[in-house]
Amino acid sequence: MSFEEFITRKIRLDEKLYKVEEKIAALRAQAEKSTTSLTLAPGGNAYNDSRLEELVIKIADLEAERGMLYREIEGVSAELSSFLSDLVDPYQMSVLIERYVNIKTVEQIMEILNRSKSFVKVKHRRGFAEAKKLYENKTRES
Repeated sequence: MSFEEFITRKIRLDEKLYKVEEKIAALRAQAEKSTTSLTLAPGGNAYNDSRLEELVIKIADLEAERGMLYREIEGVSAELSSFLSDLVDPYQMSVLIERYVNIKTVEQIMEILNRSKSFVKVKHRRGFAEAKKLYENKTRES
């Protein structure tokens, strides 16, 4: 696996987690709406009962998937942080960790480091190139 593939894997996991969390929120809103319908309807409604049951099952499945994603992201993030800590330049290390481990935007990193946008972009570009070299050297040694 190349360094770009390693970073892409982390990004994809984060994107997948975000989508799962969005789905959970949407299903919870639907479940709340179904619950409101059940409490307002006289005598109950079999359709709403079964719909609510389906929603609860889907939410439980997605929450289980979210838990697995959290564990996988945690492992990949720890591995990435450990690897990036080998960078010589502390700013390059900070920028890459904030960007890929903590999922910060360039603007957020600027605020954290109290540096300009061009500084952050240069440190990112140079740090990424340096990290790629380190990664390739480590994978060759393994």
